[in-house]
Amino acid sequence: MKISICSAPIRQGHPQDQFAIVCADIRQAATEGADMIILPNDFPGTFASPARRIESGFSRSAQTALAQLAATAPQCLLVGHTSAIGTDAPACWTCREGQVTMHPDGISTYRGYPLHLTVDAASPAPEDGLQICFWQAPFAKSGSHRPQPQDRTLYVSPLGVHDYGKTIAVYDGGIYWKEAPRGVHALQRGIYRITGKDGSFHAQLAATVPSTADVLRFALQEICARWQIGPVIIGLSGGIDSALNLLLYRSILPPAQLLAVNMPSAYNTDTTKQLAQSLAEALAVPYLTVPIQSFAEETRRQLNEIMALHGTGKTVSQFVFENIQARDRSARVLAALAAMYRGVFTCNGNKAELTIGYGTMYGDISGFLCASGDLWKGEVYELADELNRVYYNGQALPSSIFTLPPSAELSPAQNPEDGHGDPLYYPYHDCLFQAWTEGPAPLDLEATIRAYREQRLADTIQTSVDIYRLFPTEDDFIRDATRWWKMYRGLAVAKRLQSPPVISLSPYPPGARCEAQYESETAIATVPLR
Repeated sequence: MKISICSAPIRQGHPQDQFAIVCADIRQAATEGADMIILPNDFPGTFASPARRIESGFSRSAQTALAQLAATAPQCLLVGHTSAIGTDAPACWTCREGQVTMHPDGISTYRGYPLHLTVDAASPAPEDGLQICFWQAPFAKSGSHRPQPQDRTLYVSPLGVHDYGKTIAVYDGGIYWKEAPRGVHALQRGIYRITGKDGSFHAQLAATVPSTADVLRFALQEICARWQIGPVIIGLSGGIDSALNLLLYRSILPPAQLLAVNMPSAYNTDTTKQLAQSLAEALAVPYLTVPIQSFAEETRRQLNEIMALHGTGKTVSQFVFENIQARDRSARVLAALAAMYRGVFTCNGNKAELTIGYGTMYGDISGFLCASGDLWKGEVYELADELNRVYYNGQALPSSIFTLPPSAELSPAQNPEDGHGDPLYYPYHDCLFQAWTEGPAPLDLEATIRAYREQRLADTIQTSVDIYRLFPTEDDFIRDATRWWKMYRGLAVAKRLQSPPVISLSPYPPGARCEAQYESETAIATVPLR
């Protein structure tokens, strides 16, 4: 049996736009003599939201697209599944000789040959015939999105970027079967031909396992095209997070569609300013320097005068002045430049920062999208190094950016040239925060401290860091853990809820849980210092 699979990015919520994309592929497959043509997942439902699916215009569009489909290749068997036609649950369908038939039980026949259709990857292998599973799992760095292929089963996953409110999921479009468990043609558009015979599948396609860099680049290409994004403005500090974002966007956009902006205050070192300029020049990206010290000082002066005039007894502290600098960069400079260029500006945060809210609302936690938001700090370094090697021949990033202490550079105490920086030791805190936020049963503060006391915390959070050397006393450890736990379950919840959309690269991206339901004080109050 000659099987052709139409792989095309889903146009979420727009069935007739989706039909226009796949129509030519269907006709080509029919011309080539395909016996069966498998359509993109959830056509014509197009992964529309429940609210979109109940709109009368969407229902008409879906029905029209399906009718047009039936007339496109009447001599072939068309196979698909949808959540849009006559049922709330996904239903598989076939189309033969212009007639569409729904298969809620997932079983059909083709030329007397049993054909099993399912959306459940756990469905057992059939005893005879072929089974097609419309597999739907967003890409995950760990590889958990791949199915465990059964005999006689072909797994077809969707291709595209789908927003689920706050989170943007990426589907890589991989095809899997028993002899190709790592998948083929991930992130690729077009027709893919497979032969089904005697319960097995055969194709001349090499396995394609997309990297995190591949997935992020694909997602950004789709997002920029779908959202009609104009020039992208990137605040370039000279640190690794903004460097990674510039490398990503430059790998998919020409220099004319980018603008890098360095916004130094009195606390930014010559080292980081030079790193930022060197990177922009290496990538041929237009570069601006917009000093913010005078504006931040003016805000401090004005607030201090007003507070004194009204006798409040309050002044702008150093901590508040750090927030003023962060907000000045984003809410004043980057937002204004984005408006001037009719473009957008990025959020360059990472998952460690978003977990504990180590950022400023309306400051660095702002922007149109946070492409790096589901990457831990260590992964940011790894991905920046990979992009530099693969796409820029190792010439874009200066080596010193990997050894300089990561720092917000908002005060004299954060001078990276003196070895100072963020109050986090990322090789340890990445692992701790991951244990707190990921998995079906994440670690809480009480369990964290119990594991520390029982000398099994390193194994529990899977870190090679010598925790007892990092924290010489138990009190030191508890103070650090409690500080970050309070932030994670406190104001950081509001920060994550207000943060820009995040491209999901794991089953547990920032903001994926019902965070407003957290009850933080209970766990915190039960952990005494000893």
